[in-house]
Amino acid sequence: MSFIVILVIASITGAAVFRRGRIDPRQLRNAVTMRYPAITTCQTVALATTLLMAIAGTVILPASASVRHQQPKSTDRNEDWVKPEYHGLIVGKSTTSDVIREFGKPAWKGGVQELAVPSDKEGEIQYEYPAVPDVGGYMKIYFGKRSGVVTAIMIYPKQMTRADAITKFGADFEESNEKLGPCPTARERKLVEQYHVEYGLLLVYRKLGLYVDIKKDGTAFLIAYLRSCR
Repeated sequence: MSFIVILVIASITGAAVFRRGRIDPRQLRNAVTMRYPAITTCQTVALATTLLMAIAGTVILPASASVRHQQPKSTDRNEDWVKPEYHGLIVGKSTTSDVIREFGKPAWKGGVQELAVPSDKEGEIQYEYPAVPDVGGYMKIYFGKRSGVVTAIMIYPKQMTRADAITKFGADFEESNEKLGPCPTARERKLVEQYHVEYGLLLVYRKLGLYVDIKKDGTAFLIAYLRSCR
């Protein structure tokens, strides 16, 4: 019997067996013998082997492809970070003209020594205001150097404690520290833990797009509204 005939028989028999949901080698040999009694034992074994290989190819390969398709994507720490809003300004959307319309001309403006949002490639400029509505203290607002879009609002409260911050923003926060920043990876956390150094605490509010920097004495040093957390 030619190899082509064996393949044809395998496809017919395999379809019948596969529909019944059974893929047992002995059942395959019996099914072949019952359907085609004239073929020899060697041909039966060859046919059953060919059939098993064909079924394995149709069952295993799609399954492995499905597994590859369902592999989780790498988690982006900015995905669940909400763009914050402060006094009508939306960080990541509002511009210099919006800021001046809301707070007036800044007491000082200029460049920055350190980026408020490290991922900003275009660089930043900042406006400083000596008084902050509702909080006291002073405020710095950062903009993209070319786009003029607000990237961060930093408020330095005159008098606020950890308890005050939780009362104002709620209890739905994560804890980080000044060394790690608001959105550390698991690897970064593990690395910093090895230092055995106590850093200032951060209360990170992802759903509000901000964090509060708490000093060792329990005072709130900084409220940071960020376009993105890294």
